[in-house]
Amino acid sequence: IHRFFYEYTIDQEHRLGDLFWCDGGARADYAVFGDVLAFDATYRTNAYKKPFVVFLGINHHRKSIVFGFALLSDEKEHTYVWLLQTFLAAMEGKQPATVITDGDRAMRNAIIKTFPVSVHRLCCWHLGRNAQANIHNTEFVNDFRRFMFQPYNEDEFNHKWVLMVQKHRVETNEWVKKVYEERKLWAEAYLKGNFFGGMRSTQRSEGMNAYLNHYVNRKLRLRDFVKQMDRLMDRQRESEGKDDFDSTDGCPILTTHLKKYEQQAADVYTKAVFYMVREEIDKEGLLTATLIEEDMLSKTYQVKKFGNQHKEHTVILYIESRKLSCTCMHYNSVGMPCSHSFVVMKAENLPEIPNCMILSRWRKDAKLEVIPSEFVNDVAQYMSVEARVGSIHTACRGLLKFVGKSIDAYNMAIIDIHKLSLRLEGMCSIAEPSGRKGERQRAPLVKDPVVVLTKGAAKKLKVRPTEQRKCKKCREGGHTVPLGTSSDILLQQNGDSMLGESLDHMQVDLIGSNFPNSQYSTTSDINDYINIWNYTDF
Repeated sequence: IHRFFYEYTIDQEHRLGDLFWCDGGARADYAVFGDVLAFDATYRTNAYKKPFVVFLGINHHRKSIVFGFALLSDEKEHTYVWLLQTFLAAMEGKQPATVITDGDRAMRNAIIKTFPVSVHRLCCWHLGRNAQANIHNTEFVNDFRRFMFQPYNEDEFNHKWVLMVQKHRVETNEWVKKVYEERKLWAEAYLKGNFFGGMRSTQRSEGMNAYLNHYVNRKLRLRDFVKQMDRLMDRQRESEGKDDFDSTDGCPILTTHLKKYEQQAADVYTKAVFYMVREEIDKEGLLTATLIEEDMLSKTYQVKKFGNQHKEHTVILYIESRKLSCTCMHYNSVGMPCSHSFVVMKAENLPEIPNCMILSRWRKDAKLEVIPSEFVNDVAQYMSVEARVGSIHTACRGLLKFVGKSIDAYNMAIIDIHKLSLRLEGMCSIAEPSGRKGERQRAPLVKDPVVVLTKGAAKKLKVRPTEQRKCKKCREGGHTVPLGTSSDILLQQNGDSMLGESLDHMQVDLIGSNFPNSQYSTTSDINDYINIWNYTDF
């Protein structure tokens, strides 16, 4: 049974160096949704200024899900290698199918060493920002982003890239040369067909980092920091339980012309995924399918869009398994049937979407079907009350389909549910067993980590410009005495010289009376002393 997992390193002074931890629920989630992994480092989250890494994935509701946390002493390659090896040990050696990160070189090298079978993708958002910073040309940046997302074939990509570079006259730019050499890490032409679940950037990580600001600050010590991460996980699981309930409660209104496929999608997929599948069913109305080849094992269709006969896709239907393969590779990349597949299903008069075309990770019962029985107890102990209720509601949805079909099924269900209710009532009335008595083995003492230097930008202090004090009467600067009396106004009208001269004499008299043997003899010396006298409390 999977339990809480942690691993750490210590330095020569026996202080904490690197730390990784995850609970049993996160490990069970990775067993289901660990095909896509994204992670990034964030800063200014703790009192030690350690880089904080969150391992993220995407669940069956297309929401971010946390697989683990880490505090690192630095961002060097060997540190990331240790982190990824520890992550693999926690997840029983299961490597993700795809990994999404930013362009950090140390992180990239660590992924190559630790995840040799995983496909690595660079964040498209970071690449777009780097393009803007290195090539100050808006048209080039827009064209570059189109090259990141367009599903060209490799030959078409290379040909169009040469034309685009020549168009903007950046053939000799070093950044352009470098990014082209790394095209297999960011271009859709080379990455299509690999499952990313719709993720193309680390924006989920960036969004999680922004969400972390509600739970952490730069003054948190390690103990409080870990507690805050527990609160974050509780909030995430509570949200997932609500999504489970929303997906199973009620039935959406059918709006497409292929209502059988739409109804099946509504029954099987979660609400977020169902809406995406329904969009593909809607697009099918503009497509035409033509059978171009047939043999004992498969049928090949040519699919074209109405009004655009130049663009076409090829769909192969394997007769025995009823699996469909399309050249758009939408199912391989996202895990949902594409519109080209739906038009072939309609041409073949298939009564329902083949089960082999329904990816289990997007189903309402994704966790129940994939997670082994030994995981269930461990996952439940980390779930909130709302999450447990939503999970039970999902598990009983299949039961509801059968109890109404016959009176015998109804009677059996009522009797068994009543017996189960009595057992659960007795179970809940028994107090939880207490822990074992005796002394707990003391763990070796690990000192508090030291404050480290990171590449994160320091928080800038807001410096307000100093405002010159103004007179309340005339609203002018340079003096603070309000001109409130008529004598003051008269003196000002007669000239500032008389007032200034009388003040000088008054101050000199005061100086002489207080310092009879004063060394200030010259006018400049006296003026200097007057300036000091104005700010000195005698």
